[in-house]
Amino acid sequence: MAEAGTDRRPRLAVVFGVGSSGTFRLRDAVSHFCDLIWVVSRPLAEPDRRIMSRLGPVVDAQEVDPATVCQRLADLHLDGIVTFNDSDLELTSQLALGLGLPSHTSATAQRLTDKYLQRSALRAADIPTPPVVRVSPKSPPDQLAAQLAGMIWPAVVKPVASAASRQTAAVADSREVVEHLTAAAAGGVDEDFVVEGRLLPPREVPWSPLGDFLSVETVFTDGEPTTIGVMAKFPLAPPFRETGDVLPAPIQLDAWEEAATLAARAATALGVSWGSTHTELKLTDAGLRVIEVNGRMAGRGMSDLYRSAGVPLVELTVRSALGGAHAFDPSRAPVIDPALAGVGPYQFEYFLQPPVGARRLVAVEGVSDAATIPGVTRVATNKVGGDDLDWRRGFFEYVLGVQGAAPDLATLHSIPGEVHSRVRPVYEFEDR
Repeated sequence: MAEAGTDRRPRLAVVFGVGSSGTFRLRDAVSHFCDLIWVVSRPLAEPDRRIMSRLGPVVDAQEVDPATVCQRLADLHLDGIVTFNDSDLELTSQLALGLGLPSHTSATAQRLTDKYLQRSALRAADIPTPPVVRVSPKSPPDQLAAQLAGMIWPAVVKPVASAASRQTAAVADSREVVEHLTAAAAGGVDEDFVVEGRLLPPREVPWSPLGDFLSVETVFTDGEPTTIGVMAKFPLAPPFRETGDVLPAPIQLDAWEEAATLAARAATALGVSWGSTHTELKLTDAGLRVIEVNGRMAGRGMSDLYRSAGVPLVELTVRSALGGAHAFDPSRAPVIDPALAGVGPYQFEYFLQPPVGARRLVAVEGVSDAATIPGVTRVATNKVGGDDLDWRRGFFEYVLGVQGAAPDLATLHSIPGEVHSRVRPVYEFEDR
């Protein structure tokens, strides 16, 4: 913690690993009020380490127990600690405990990263959830069938600790679960999975043609939640790959309030009392249901959309980890006004996903044409001709992404069709 009686700038440790926000993006977002210390939890190329060291001290946490890392950090007199990726939530909670800093508890971090534990905790708090079973690819088929005897079909199978729809598929019965797990094991996947009842789509989506799910950003301060915003989504690409986000969600006020309340209630049920959460919700005929709660800030380009809308999501997340004069202040925090949901403008990002079965991108034409789509301000390719593709790797196999702002719903709704009509990928497919 900060030394008593000093007015020095606060110091924040960032546990930096796979999936973390970029170093320069973080530095630029917070350099006006705090200093960063990098806690590196994954192998880092030497050029990247040199760049990082110019932005703040670097503390190595690889192959070192948390107690040793705490000793290395103690002399730096930290005011807070945060991570922006799921895989480091448990390490961050352990370091926070050892340093006396606010964060998720170890038990909460486990619930936030283990889908089976999360579903169990939500059910214990009387939050409606589908049935869920934990399974192993190493189990014999007859044992798997016995474990799934009480499952409600159709269902979804996914890794216990998964992100971005990796290795996620729809299954109609236990036989398809066995087939999916067998294929995953043959591909070198060695981790437990969950099979959970599928949340079926509603008969009608009030905000169609957008997708039937939402995400909510919430910041907690000593157990008190503040809703920062609610985002809508473009429809999924099969089987469950996301294709983009819309801010603010163009939904009615009662749906906005239901989403904010459910997200806060779900995170509280998992034990969250400090920091940011990113909660995904699905609309069903029975109302909104929790897909999952993530114990960190929204990833991908969602923070860019918030920044474009005047909400510095990275800064708010950092302030939620700090105390003192620079701490997150719910009464002063900029948030998305639900009243803007029906009027725009709408910040958006859209990602062109390859079809299931595409195994290689041969070429992609029309990339420059994407920049001429009304409302688009940024185009970025993720794949180039010759790159291998595999839908099982999830969201990050997308070919191209665009960002921008739509002045009205008509322009917003046209974005997917415009991208697909102007960008022309050529694929090589798996043998049928």
